[in-house]
Amino acid sequence: MIEIWVKVIKEQKIVTDYIYKSSGENLEQMLRSICEKADIPTPLLLDKHKKQYKKFNQAKFIKEEFVESVDFDRLIIENVTAE
Repeated sequence: MIEIWVKVIKEQKIVTDYIYKSSGENLEQMLRSICEKADIPTPLLLDKHKKQYKKFNQAKFIKEEFVESVDFDRLIIENVTAE
């Protein structure tokens, strides 16, 4: 079981956060599910995000990486599963 801490940031403040529990989905599937649950558009998943997640257990998405307009500054997903 993987636990992902999802944070939606606007003006340097967390406006929404929750823990998403995944059972072995890949990063793209998790991102779609996370955004669906938060009722926000899904951002573009670039190679830099995959590398960030793999290296730091965290990926940050800025508003310019969303195809649709969003009313927040960043979306951060962070793996908080204790190993």
